[in-house]
Amino acid sequence: MVVFRRKIYNDPNEVWDIINTLKINMITQGYEVPIVITINGSFEVLHAGHINFLKRASELYFNNILVVSVNSDAYIRDTKNRPPFMSQQDRMTIISSLEFVDFVVPQNRTCASYIIETIKPNIHCVSSEYKDNIAEMNAIKSVGATLLIIDRAEGYSSSEFIERIKK
Repeated sequence: MVVFRRKIYNDPNEVWDIINTLKINMITQGYEVPIVITINGSFEVLHAGHINFLKRASELYFNNILVVSVNSDAYIRDTKNRPPFMSQQDRMTIISSLEFVDFVVPQNRTCASYIIETIKPNIHCVSSEYKDNIAEMNAIKSVGATLLIIDRAEGYSSSEFIERIKK
């Protein structure tokens, strides 16, 4: 794991520049180049299932960089038909506090294709609950990344959690 002082970046191009510089420096010094892994999600009402998913992705390789993109408030309003409980900035702050997450960027479009095309990961991880509807597939292929489906932790669902709170 590579440790970065600042984790939240508003521009994924800035993250790509940092990662690219790091890779060049590692190559010139004879070190193994890190594997870049991306994940996208809303992380609205963060729960242990989210943490397990992110942790499992971070443990795929010894030498990796985990970049997490967090969906916008508008995305939550449009897809979940309700306002978000926490702002995108708050969700990004919480995700950035996880020691195994290296970078957090906002995802302000309808899908994470732009993030993938900008960061150019080696691997893009998706939860098994979304395996039949991967809007970013063309972007994943265009950058030569591998799609990795990680099994969803049973018993954890933001929607179910929210419904329990309502009752």
